[in-house]
Amino acid sequence: MIGVIRDKILNFTGTDWVPIVIVGNKTDLQGQRQVSREDGEELAARWKCLSCETSAKTNMNIGRAFELMIAEIEKSTDQVPEEKKGECSIL
Repeated sequence: MIGVIRDKILNFTGTDWVPIVIVGNKTDLQGQRQVSREDGEELAARWKCLSCETSAKTNMNIGRAFELMIAEIEKSTDQVPEEKKGECSIL
């Protein structure tokens, strides 16, 4: 599912890269894990993006997830040519 969403975003923006952070939530429910940490890290490496695991219930890494997102957005705005700055797409 995450791949489909990423593909739609890339298709919509007409680029081959957008700032993405893969966030795995509910790490407090280890017994119900559906995606291994290794699979998440492998996908992040393949997509050249950052990743982290969080738990909203225990407040684990919530701030970190937002810090990573902001860093990726700031990094991407440094790479955008001047005429493109100021555009924003929220999906």
